[in-house]
Amino acid sequence: MRAGVPDPRGRLPPPRHPRARPGAQSGRHRRRRPLPRRPPPERLEAAATWAERIALVEGELLAALADSAEPDPLVDWMWDRIRRSGGRARIGDLVARTGWSHRHVTSRFARRFGVSPKAAAGVVRFERAAAEVGRVPLPDLAVRHGYADQSHLTREMLRYAGEPPGRLAAGGHPTAYTALGTKPR
Repeated sequence: MRAGVPDPRGRLPPPRHPRARPGAQSGRHRRRRPLPRRPPPERLEAAATWAERIALVEGELLAALADSAEPDPLVDWMWDRIRRSGGRARIGDLVARTGWSHRHVTSRFARRFGVSPKAAAGVVRFERAAAEVGRVPLPDLAVRHGYADQSHLTREMLRYAGEPPGRLAAGGHPTAYTALGTKPR
């Protein structure tokens, strides 16, 4: 079937994505881009400070970004909504606003960021909450950042930081923001 021309039965071909390249493979048969290479572990171990380690990883990520395709407005819009909401945006509602299927939006987002929108929202929400651990009572912190209750907050802290909120606050272990000396946006 040719683009825009019905077949003998009167069916139109499926629409092509507006940025699809002629002759490019589509759907599941498309080749996956290789993952960005990681800095060798010995270089990370040799780095004396967290700032040096983060600079190594950041350099690799920026190199991968330079090799990546052009920005995707849909994914950029979705990331902005997730970030502005502090990770509390309902992914289903965002997907519904796009007009695309959940699977399509999730795969585009994951292609760009390496994680699903829900996982990205979880990380954003964790970072915001972790920045306030030790300064705000845990039940208030859980409510403020959209966790169901204090135990939900504790499980997420264990998941992302590897330790409960009390130890995280007492130990002062760095998260991405605290290591850089910045605050979540």
